Order: sequence, then structure tokens, then C-alpha cells
Amino acid sequence: MSEMRKVLILAYYFPPQGGSGTLRVAKFCKYLQEYGWEPVVITTSFISHYDWGLLHDLNKNLEIYRTYDLYLTLSRLGIIKIFGRSSSNLNNIQKISTSSELISVIKRLLISGIKPSIQNIINLEVNVRSWRFSAYHKACSVIEQGKINAIFTTSPPHLLQSVGYRLAKRYPHLPWIMDLRDLWSQSHLIVGTSSYNKTYLQEQEYLRSADKTLVVTEGIRRLTLKKFPELREDKVFTLTNGYDVDDFRDIKVKFINKKFTLTFIGSWYKARSENSFISALYQLATNSNFLQRIQFRFVGNISADIQKQLAPLADTGFIVFRPQVTHREALSEVLNADVVILIESNLFELKLNHSNKLFEYLGSGKPILAIAPIDGEAAQLIRQERAGIVVDPDNPNEICYGIVDLFNRFEHNPHRDIVLGTYPNYNRKNLTRELANILDEVCAQKILDRE
Repeated sequence: MSEMRKVLILAYYFPPQGGSGTLRVAKFCKYLQEYGWEPVVITTSFISHYDWGLLHDLNKNLEIYRTYDLYLTLSRLGIIKIFGRSSSNLNNIQKISTSSELISVIKRLLISGIKPSIQNIINLEVNVRSWRFSAYHKACSVIEQGKINAIFTTSPPHLLQSVGYRLAKRYPHLPWIMDLRDLWSQSHLIVGTSSYNKTYLQEQEYLRSADKTLVVTEGIRRLTLKKFPELREDKVFTLTNGYDVDDFRDIKVKFINKKFTLTFIGSWYKARSENSFISALYQLATNSNFLQRIQFRFVGNISADIQKQLAPLADTGFIVFRPQVTHREALSEVLNADVVILIESNLFELKLNHSNKLFEYLGSGKPILAIAPIDGEAAQLIRQERAGIVVDPDNPNEICYGIVDLFNRFEHNPHRDIVLGTYPNYNRKNLTRELANILDEVCAQKILDRE
């Protein structure tokens, strides 16, 4: 058996950090050793939301280095808490009745005046900017021990890719794989802004420098090759997200729900809300049969605005809201649903992408109701795999018809068997094997280039 090679992985989001941003790299780390690659991880010391189950899923001997993070440092010093408390001072200005109170409030306002600046700095990813310096120095230290064979960097946040770029320049004998989980310079947040040209040129330089760039959909790959026509096609490779069958094991599943249950997992923000879907829910609720026999479950970060709009339906039990849960609890909700819901907006970059939960929906074997652009990547994949139905997010009647159609199918066959892992192309283990093959390829090419 050949000697295990090591890949240095830089990821800002990594377990026990919860959320979908950690899953891709965590599953790569889980399975890479089966294909001859041992991961060594450098990540941040700051965790905003804990999900210990994601960490327990990894090899206990996995090398993980958690380096300096400005936000965490400010929190430990109590500065973040001070600024957080100071915001309430602004609300007290109208309660002033004496000069001493006025002086006291002015003092507090002087302190709180710094708060917006701190928030803006943090929002501009200053914590990522500060972290990447400590990450770079730790990476150099690990590499100079002489045991690293390749470098893998995954983003967003895309500022992280500057670490991979600097490492590739300093250690040209090591191949560098740049993994982009989302659009970078072509994001709607960048296109049309004053920072576009700078961001475009940066991405262009990094794409040229990387030995291979991974993207998560064919749509993003096509756009990347179009916007950077000097790139060879074989330098950009599509490696989708996926599901891990192991995550579904030992989850208790109800034999049958009392009501036809449609479940949404994830984040549903105001910017991504579809008034047509909300209208469709109210339209369905006018039918007393549906009101009594159907339940919609929304689990995760559901915006306050959406919850307010749907509050009357929640009071009847037609809709149930659950706050963000662990990854395992989310999968339990999926397995105990009759249908799972995917909501995608018409935003350009979201049409080019598909979320992690789509693949976990596929892994569960549950039929999918996709309220999504019919020409988007998610819709194409669902139709290709015959995994559910796609309805126009701007047409409330079509959404209603789709739900009623699924309800009628359920009525005719309520004891639908659960078949896990029906779509092997999206199995995390198989996807990791593809990554290992790419690592083998770029390492072999580096050797040929030196000869």
C-alpha cells in the first residue's frame, strides 16, 4: 500500500461551526483517507453557532489548527459586549429631565458612536482579513515540516483564497486547488459596484495561478469560462455538493403522519420570500379539508417578516415554525416529512447554484416540491433525476396545483417506502473519491512540470 499523502485544507467554516457552509469540507475530511489522502485543517478559532455532531463525525486524530480571529479576541476582551449594550443609550435620549442625566447620556453616546464603525468593520470581514494572516503563517509552519503534498482552499469567504495564492507563490512545488462554493466577482453584490474591476482582476489572477478550480454547478463553470476566456476548460471542474448516507442512519421515522406533512429546512429570508408562495398557502387554507389534513413545517432561520405574514396560519396549526436546529435534527425533520420543500428565488446567482439541502433532500428519497425558476440549476437537476416537481415561484395557482397534486398522490399511497441513497452521483463518499483523483492528477502534473 502506498504511503498516505497529506493535503493542507484552509476553511473558514469548519465543525463544530454549524450551518451548510461547513458540510462540504467536513465530508471531504471524513472520507479522504479512504482514498490515500490525509487532511490537515487550518480554520478560525471563532465559532458563531455550535453543532457538535458535525465534529464528532470526523476522525478523532484529524489535525486541526484553530488560529487567531479578531472578533473572538474583541469578544474575550469584552469590547463587543460593551458596544452591544451601548446601543440602548440611543433610545434614552428622549427621557432626559436634568442636566446631570444629559451629561451622562452624552458620555454614553460618545462611546456608542464607535459602535457603527466596529459593526461596519466586522461586516467588511475584518475578522477574516485578520484571520488570514495567522492562517498563512500557520500554513507555512506546517508546510515547512515537509509533510504536505497539496493545498486546498475553500470559500466563501473569498478573502480566504488570498492565503492559497500566497502559499502557491511561496511553495511552487505544491499544487493548489481552489474550491469556490459560490460566485465571486460575478456575484450580484459585486457586479455593477466600484469594487467590481478590482475583484474581477483578483479572481482572474487566482484562477490563473491555481492548478485546478472546483465549482459546484455546471452553470457556474460555464459562466466562469465565459468571463475568463483565457482559462483552459480543463482547469475548471464541476464537483457538486452532496449527501452522506451515514447521516440518515439511526434516525427514528414515523410510520405515517397524521397530516400530509411538507417540510422546509434552512433559511428563508425576506429578500428570498415569494409572495406567490405565501398567497398559495392562504389559498389552500380556505379549503377546510386541506386546513385539517395538511401541515407545513418551516425549520431554520425564517425571517420575522415572513413569520408575521404567516402568523394567522400558524395559529391554526396549518403552519409550524421551528428555530434553527442541529444538522441531525434537520435530517430527522426531512425523514419524517412526506414532501420536502425547496424555495429558490429568481436572483441570477441563485439560479446558477443549488443549496446543500437539495442534495440531502435527494439522499432522503423524499419527493421534492421545488418552488424555483424553471430554468435554474436546481430545477434542471430535479427534473433530470425525476426527484419531484418544479413550480413557478411567481405563480400562486401553479404552486397550489403542485401541492394538491402531491397531496393526492399521498392519499393514494400513504405508505411510501424510504429509499436512502437513491442518487449515487451525489453521495459524499463518491464525490470525495473524485476530489482524491483530482489531487492525484495535479500532483502528478507538478512532477512532470519539474522534470
